Amino acid sequence: MKSSKIAVTGAIGGAVLISVGLVARFTQDWPGAAPSASAAPAAAPNPVPPGAALGVAGVPAPADGTPDPTAPSADDSEQSVTVHLPLSHTQQEVPQLQDLELHLDQTITRAGVGELDGNEVGDDEYVVLAHGPDANKLFTSIERTLRSSKLSHGGFVIKRYGSADDETAREEKIDL
Repeated sequence: MKSSKIAVTGAIGGAVLISVGLVARFTQDWPGAAPSASAAPAAAPNPVPPGAALGVAGVPAPADGTPDPTAPSADDSEQSVTVHLPLSHTQQEVPQLQDLELHLDQTITRAGVGELDGNEVGDDEYVVLAHGPDANKLFTSIERTLRSSKLSHGGFVIKRYGSADDETAREEKIDL
């Protein structure tokens, strides 16, 4: 049976940051508390020799120094999706767009394909910014939500295959 794990992960300006997840059993006690009887068992011995280079997901890297072909390149971590949604300037529109943005953020996080960076409002549009290692996967994770929202009609998405600083990065525009 799985149980919830709640852990204090930090504090900002007196506010406590809390992480919630599912684990096989509670593995960390509060600071200063006596160790619990339900603490996790000792970890299994590490099959990788000390000093060995590790590749993606802890898999040993090739010993001959050749690059790991499954490792993401530096450019891959810089891909982005920018969602441009038209504004009609009604009073309820911005809160509805913020709700849509929250839903997009949750969808991206749940899919594990990147993160939402925020929004920009102006020039008659509401722009949502997201980035991750693969612009195609990032867009695929939010496409259904965007296409099913009335707020997206007349909008478009820009998929960028490279960093914002890369003037040669390819971009693809998709109408919603």
